[in-house]
Amino acid sequence: MATIQMKRNYGLSKSKYLTGLQCPKALWINIHRRDLMPPIDASTQAIFDMGHEVGELAQTRFPGGTLISENHFQIPQAEKSTLKAIASDAPSIYEATFTHEGVSVRLDILVRASGSGTDSVWDMVEVKSGTKVKDVNVSDLALQRWVLTGAGLKIRKVYLMHLNRGYMREGELDVNELFTLSEVTGAVAERIEQVPERLAEMHRTLAREEMPERELGPHCREPNDCLLLDYCRQGLPEFSIFDLPRIDWEKTAQLKELGVLAAVDIPEEFPLSEAQRRHLEAAIRGKGIMDRKAIREHLRTLEYPLYYLDFETAMTGLPPFDGLRPYDTLTFQASLHVQAEPGGAVEHFEYLGDGKNDPQPGLVEFLHENIGPDGSVVAYNASYEADRLEEVARRFPEAAADMRAIKSRLWDLIVPFRNRDFVHPKQRGCASMKKVLPIFDPELAYDGMPIGRGDEARIAYERLMGGKVRKKEADNIRKDLLAYCARDTYGMVVILDRLRELV
Repeated sequence: MATIQMKRNYGLSKSKYLTGLQCPKALWINIHRRDLMPPIDASTQAIFDMGHEVGELAQTRFPGGTLISENHFQIPQAEKSTLKAIASDAPSIYEATFTHEGVSVRLDILVRASGSGTDSVWDMVEVKSGTKVKDVNVSDLALQRWVLTGAGLKIRKVYLMHLNRGYMREGELDVNELFTLSEVTGAVAERIEQVPERLAEMHRTLAREEMPERELGPHCREPNDCLLLDYCRQGLPEFSIFDLPRIDWEKTAQLKELGVLAAVDIPEEFPLSEAQRRHLEAAIRGKGIMDRKAIREHLRTLEYPLYYLDFETAMTGLPPFDGLRPYDTLTFQASLHVQAEPGGAVEHFEYLGDGKNDPQPGLVEFLHENIGPDGSVVAYNASYEADRLEEVARRFPEAAADMRAIKSRLWDLIVPFRNRDFVHPKQRGCASMKKVLPIFDPELAYDGMPIGRGDEARIAYERLMGGKVRKKEADNIRKDLLAYCARDTYGMVVILDRLRELV
């Protein structure tokens, strides 16, 4: 009879292994200087929560399994429970926990393919809330297979179970259609050969007394945004070479070799794009610069009345309503400021779903009632609003003509900033509303708002949809959502007025 081995956990896990693959410095900090790690923000926590929700639902695809309920602080107990489940001939094990040579892993689903007890042959199933197999998933599963094989398990096949982007919800979620099982046995077998040396490198890194140095580079964003990016950017000049729009890592590396970190110190002969050169010029002058003629030409295309429009959206892995697929965009809110004539009064209208029912039928009605047949529909980065209107048109054919008529009248306020017709040092190379609006009216900055970013709005509404917030908190969320979306459309009114004054 085969022997399943459980060895002491020395602190490495699959998440730390993946961190080490991305950046040795981040791994060292994660182990030795936890005090430098930032708290998990709401956006990251929402990703974790979605992963847990998807993982629990995925278990129903393999019914009758045994859940290893101990948490990640109880690895020895979880290992004992896993051995007991193996011996009990459970058809599958959820969160099966193993340790080999100091590395502990918890596999989402371990499926018994044949045999019984410790002589069983198993299939590995890792569940991800994404919609395809990523390279980092293969590295993840390679480590897990290495641990499970080292612990004495016989592995037949390895699968990544992910959401099926082609599945459309109609009625109750169908887990057989919602999930796709992608076999990655071969890719994992090729990658597993790298695991011992990669682990040895990580142990050498962790044995160092001093934090390893690592320059900023592509690894800061790939395969995931590093939580330590702000820490590693400490000490950079206020407007650094990394703040130039769309500057690539190769150019920043060249500038660092020249000893240049401040954008204003970039040599005149250094190759930059026109947009980068414009932002550099503004930084050197210390004030905004503009192409008045280009801005005037853009403003001339406006037609009154003006409808300043902004949407807020959610995007969940598990489609919450019929007619939606995994990660379809769900427009749940709209703010509308209306101005009948130049210099005229501005009237505000708003819509917000109740968090319980599909918000889009109400959105269609709101837009139909409040946007007239003539005039420009002003949006900031209007392609986003255009996509939302088109989605609603496809989903509700009876409203398609109305939604597409609104879409055809969109007028994009971001154009002068995206085209660099207006550039200011405070933009830090960015044309987003969050950077532009405070330049024209500092009192309208988003800092300090309970909800001040699009991802925060999305997370807040998804909490309402989850139905797990009390009435008082739900009322506060709704109030904060309305304030945030109204800030966007009123901000457009202010920006447009200021542009007119300037040109």
